[in-house]
Amino acid sequence: MAVARKYGMISFEEARDHLVSILQAKEGRLADFGASAYGKTLIELFAGQSDLMAYYAESAFENAFLESAVNSSAVYAGARMLGYSVRRPVPAKAGIGFRLTKSGIYDTVRVYIPKGTVFTMSARTLTAVSDMEFAYDRATDEDSTGMMRLVSGVAVLAEGVFQTEALISNGQQNQVFYINDPTFADYFGENDPNYADDGHVTQRASCFTTVTSDATLVDNVDPNTVKNDRLYWRISRRGLIDPSNEDTANDIQKFADGDSNFTTNYTVIVGTSNDGGVELRFGDGLESAIPYGDVIVRYFSTSGEDGNLLGVEGTTLSVSGGGIRITQANGKESDLLISDLDIFLTTDIRGGLNIESIDSIKANASQIYNSLDRLVTRSSYKTFLRRYADVKYASAYGEDILNTKLPNGGINVKYMNQIRFSALKDLYREKDGKYYPTAPSEYFLGGFKVNGLMNTWEYDYEEIDSSVVAHDGAQILAKINAALSALGYKGDELSGILRNAIMPYIPTVDPDGRVFGAMVTPMDYVVDGSELHSIMVALNRRSMVTLGGGYHNFVFPTVHNMSMHMDVTLFKGNNFTDVREKITKAVYKFLKDNTEFCSPIYRSRIASIVHTMPEVAGVDVTFTVPDNGYGDLELGDYPWLGVLTSDYVSPGTVTFDGPAFALEADVTYDGVTASETFEFTLPGQKDMQSRLSYFYTTYVKPNAPSDRTTDKYVGYIWSNVMQQVYSAMLSEWTAAKNSGDVKRMTVLNEIMNTVKTWSMEPGADELTFKDGEHVKNLHEVDGSALFDYLLYGMNYIKLVRNILCTRTALALIDPETGNITNYTNDNEIVQFNIPNEEIELTVAYESSLLTK
Repeated sequence: MAVARKYGMISFEEARDHLVSILQAKEGRLADFGASAYGKTLIELFAGQSDLMAYYAESAFENAFLESAVNSSAVYAGARMLGYSVRRPVPAKAGIGFRLTKSGIYDTVRVYIPKGTVFTMSARTLTAVSDMEFAYDRATDEDSTGMMRLVSGVAVLAEGVFQTEALISNGQQNQVFYINDPTFADYFGENDPNYADDGHVTQRASCFTTVTSDATLVDNVDPNTVKNDRLYWRISRRGLIDPSNEDTANDIQKFADGDSNFTTNYTVIVGTSNDGGVELRFGDGLESAIPYGDVIVRYFSTSGEDGNLLGVEGTTLSVSGGGIRITQANGKESDLLISDLDIFLTTDIRGGLNIESIDSIKANASQIYNSLDRLVTRSSYKTFLRRYADVKYASAYGEDILNTKLPNGGINVKYMNQIRFSALKDLYREKDGKYYPTAPSEYFLGGFKVNGLMNTWEYDYEEIDSSVVAHDGAQILAKINAALSALGYKGDELSGILRNAIMPYIPTVDPDGRVFGAMVTPMDYVVDGSELHSIMVALNRRSMVTLGGGYHNFVFPTVHNMSMHMDVTLFKGNNFTDVREKITKAVYKFLKDNTEFCSPIYRSRIASIVHTMPEVAGVDVTFTVPDNGYGDLELGDYPWLGVLTSDYVSPGTVTFDGPAFALEADVTYDGVTASETFEFTLPGQKDMQSRLSYFYTTYVKPNAPSDRTTDKYVGYIWSNVMQQVYSAMLSEWTAAKNSGDVKRMTVLNEIMNTVKTWSMEPGADELTFKDGEHVKNLHEVDGSALFDYLLYGMNYIKLVRNILCTRTALALIDPETGNITNYTNDNEIVQFNIPNEEIELTVAYESSLLTK
């Protein structure tokens, strides 16, 4: 399709006509313009050359500006000029698990998998992203299937393999090297999965991408950057300035003062070159150092989107090469071999992305430039999220919105300096020229744990007043010292040790004994190595949240599924067989391009799209909410965790008269490991029933279905459920504190911290927990009261959501206009389904050719 030029405005026809006019005025032999005339041939040749030159000039003008550039090389160059780091291909990832096919003759098994171990499945190559250790203990692991549990590391594989490129530096200033590999992954600099404080060689050497040179050729090399005579360079995506050196004396000033002015800023910029490969830029020797001799680049190579593969969860993997080590728990030799292990995927392979698109770069480069590649505003958060992963919709909001008024008119300041964000993939996809609404498995980000329901534990309706403070540390220490003195210990000798050992483990509670200081963080609800985990790590690293207590909290998006009904009147005489398909395609395409969190959706805009079709004489559009089957239930009849809801949830699983549960763990203290059991009793449900009933009748029912009642009531329910669990543990911790049992206090505190990481796999009948420093292999014994209790709580929440979701969705529609405008939360978004039966076709003027 021809595009009008903005600068040259010269065409073949214009050049030819001007030459003809000139030559006709001059007369002579060249004024002969017959069909085969020599003059006409020359004129057309000159006109064609002029047109070609104008095209080249126009193309040069276009590609000189990032906004109008069309060539990828010009876009990459323009992005670099703005300090923008193009996102390179992102590897697809998957979880890995190990199962013993036989337990062997020894009681314990440990399997060590070093980072970089390569696994294969069909045509896919997967690489371990970190060192991992899996364990099996016959005495404690009662699972007859031989499933091993992860002890350390991240059980994640990335699609691709490590590659090495060797370069040679001649020591000149401002050198640039190129690696012509379009598969060079985005795993470098701050986007490296193993990125940490890179001021020391141990951090730099552990990264996926490393750049090293010969350290023996450098005069004043910093020993913190050298390992085995190799100098490890700091990798930057933006510039050669090392922030850690910004407050030191200028190297030129050092020279003037007679000191050595050799820089110790070993920084290299790694970015995308004009051809889509990778370029490395080094410094001038003063501001940033110059490499000498060989330069070795180790990087990760991936196939990006082509590495994604669904429906492979549970598939067996093969090990390519050595590296895996199998021992006993004490490190001694095991009788088991790799052939005795069943290695398999615990998830699909997903999340792989190709290099950032031209449109994305052009849209985001200026935003990143304006924000200095830091996250400080809503716009900068949304831009970052949309380019970091396969995200279509993003929303971020902070303390200005979160500091909402409490029911009593007070202000809850607990949200200070916290940022909430929501993100989704595309709600609509195109395949084979047709558009369709995606399923939740396609549009939700991977990596949100089942226990993510606890992420609503924000105490939206519980005022945190001045009385909610930590117990007085001095009083606790005095009691502990008194107890230890009675046992013959000298309190003065132990006070310093006790202060360091005990103070961090004092939970913060309110006068009712409810735990507010369980130290639950947003990262506790994210699967290590997942899509969401990568985003959370990047946000926490890059944002300008300044206070120590600040964090990023992922809010699970609320997707309101609605239908769209259309009454369409068609003109006579047309073939109407494909009208429905044309309508759905046009509307889905519009929704794909214009849907956003909390964005209004207007009936008139949809109608105008349909009305532009030549077959359409008229159209009326209405938005409808499908009945989910729970519309006849009244939530007021089921406002608490009691017998009234048992028929709708999980009948017969839990007795709610204070059920007892026991947790067993391998506890290590003073170098000695022993198996211990801890018994707890949950409080009765009377208090729970009265709280939920009061809250519902006071706040939910009068305002339903508006004013965020669904999410806040669910959050209130869940906070109360978990308070019951933590209150039981807190009472045991308090008993240990009062008796001066320091060991049991420490262990109980760690159990509380371990329980906060609980997860519940789909279809499982037990909870799983992460290992702590002193507590390992924590599991429930002698029944499943805790498992059933939490399962009941989640199912009750499902019931509440099902009852309220239809009414909440209806509340989004303005009763006067029929448009969707009444959003109340920043994480709300609408997805439409347009089934054929909802498009009713009639022919104008009561024709007998009615088509439905």
